[in-house]
Amino acid sequence: GRRRAHILLATAMRIATLVVVVAAAMSVLVASASVKERMEEDWSALTKLLRDNFSKSRPIIVTDGNHGFRNILLNVLCQLEKFDESNVLVIAADEQVGAFLRERGVRYYYDSKRFTGSPDRTNYGQKNYKTLVRQRWLVLLRILEEGYNVLHMDPDMVIQRHFSSDFPHKAECDWEIQSDNRHRVDPPPDESTPSVFPLCAGFFLFK
Repeated sequence: GRRRAHILLATAMRIATLVVVVAAAMSVLVASASVKERMEEDWSALTKLLRDNFSKSRPIIVTDGNHGFRNILLNVLCQLEKFDESNVLVIAADEQVGAFLRERGVRYYYDSKRFTGSPDRTNYGQKNYKTLVRQRWLVLLRILEEGYNVLHMDPDMVIQRHFSSDFPHKAECDWEIQSDNRHRVDPPPDESTPSVFPLCAGFFLFK
């Protein structure tokens, strides 16, 4: 009986190892397919929009939102206009907000295959919100790949003064990002762990 138990245990371990190997292989295949799919995506509309409307001499100011938050979008766009900022692009999360922006002469990018969420208001962490954020990063990456610098800001930003002075290291750094607490750096639990900065992706400059 003991020998049989050892044989069963050894067989179970082999099966478990095989399952882990197969799962790892599937993960690699899925990741490879995702990378291949992203490389083959059609970005021609965005490429044309950028080349026809934006200069590479200064960063493109990018914000985003859906129709449910159109008034918040309009608010930040009015603030940018007050500072004579015209190099602005809005990532539209639905067709309705695209029409809203088009009526006001605002340059925007919308892809119906990429943005499939609801035009209604959505809260932080909800599926619609996560879809917008995930697709936003892909669009920002593509803009960078086209050779433009990007200054991204959430649409609920309040701009009281021009933000050029908020990037003191832009000449020597590839990116600068805001912190939720300018005075705090979370202490590492031990010497082998780096310090953790409380970063916030609501306002950043990528080059």
